[in-house]
Amino acid sequence: MTEHPKCKIHFARMEITMSISVALTVEHEQIQKRTFTNWINAQLSKRCPPSYVSDLFSDLRDGSQLLDLLEVMSGQPMVSSHAVPLVSKS
Repeated sequence: MTEHPKCKIHFARMEITMSISVALTVEHEQIQKRTFTNWINAQLSKRCPPSYVSDLFSDLRDGSQLLDLLEVMSGQPMVSSHAVPLVSKS
């Protein structure tokens, strides 16, 4: 049994629409990440000494720059009691 030509066109349009939607979602996420990274860097530049985030996900992972950001936002020093190394789970 063969498909009707109009069905093929309809499915092709749906695939194109879905591809565009995915591309726009990825682009939107990249813009949001870049915007938030720029905002964090603007806040961290007020710190003495200034701090800098280049990759939002990896640089904030250990929490030290989050503490720096909290210091800037609250105006109060944040003291960490101890550093706990990240342990990779298998």
